[in-house]
Amino acid sequence: MCLKPNARLSARCAHPSVARGGRDVVAIGVDTHKANLAACAIDERGRLVAERSFANSGSGHRAFQHWLQALPLPRRTGIEGSASFGAGLSQCLAAAGEDVREVPAVLTYRERRRTGRPGKSDPADALAIARIVLREEGLPVIRAALATAI
Repeated sequence: MCLKPNARLSARCAHPSVARGGRDVVAIGVDTHKANLAACAIDERGRLVAERSFANSGSGHRAFQHWLQALPLPRRTGIEGSASFGAGLSQCLAAAGEDVREVPAVLTYRERRRTGRPGKSDPADALAIARIVLREEGLPVIRAALATAI
């Protein structure tokens, strides 16, 4: 179960692009796996603000949302694997009015080589994803799925 959108949260949805800058701009990258999510938040200069891991479950998604809401606005979240292991989190965030983007794995691979962190790790991938989100304007937007009654 996701956090439900509310008037306060809905008012926060119309924020400017993360990549255009601003004093408190934050980009969040999420590397998804079957059991866990690695998240990394960066500032407008690509510097690490916060890092955390969450379970890839309903309770983990709620914990992620609480963590995310403590970060300054405007913010944009990029998720690698939003149609597979990140589908649940992507839909929760989109339904709550967050700006959520799909980050292609090929971009993560290229960026990871530039992060300066040795080897492959989930936190390094989350940092790479966050930096891509900060830099790339044209990432596909994740929209909340419309519930249909059949």
